[in-house]
Amino acid sequence: MGSLRWLVVTFLCVTGCAYYSFHGTSIPPHIRRVEIPLADDAALVYGLDEELTDSLRALFGRRGLSVVGSDGDAHLQATIRQYREEAEEYRGARHDTEISSYSIYVQVEVLFIDAVERDTLFSGMLHERGVYDAHSESEQIGRSRAVELISQNILDASFPGW
Repeated sequence: MGSLRWLVVTFLCVTGCAYYSFHGTSIPPHIRRVEIPLADDAALVYGLDEELTDSLRALFGRRGLSVVGSDGDAHLQATIRQYREEAEEYRGARHDTEISSYSIYVQVEVLFIDAVERDTLFSGMLHERGVYDAHSESEQIGRSRAVELISQNILDASFPGW
């Protein structure tokens, strides 16, 4: 009798899992091609517009969307509003304090439009920090970390639950 019960439970688990699929995505089914033009750089940081744009294009592409130059099903516009370097962490005594890490703060205004339905999917301001060690890493490392994090935030805000 115990073997039969185990067999029934196993069968139900296996067949139940066979019909399971994840539908947690909120991406509209008609959006397959996304237009991501070069980001505007109101912060005036050399090369940051290209770095952010490349990161966004790669991230959206890895998620199965085609990144196109024009005529996309959706349009993502990013404007870099702020970029600054700040001391993140200090070490040492009161009169002998040194900065041990910095953070790069990046703020981006995002507008994501469904071009087919003519609907705004996301509009807002996002920000992120990339921290780097003051003694063993460069500002570029912190900047790259901030760009990677803000790109992920933009994707998450554009398609919540994706």
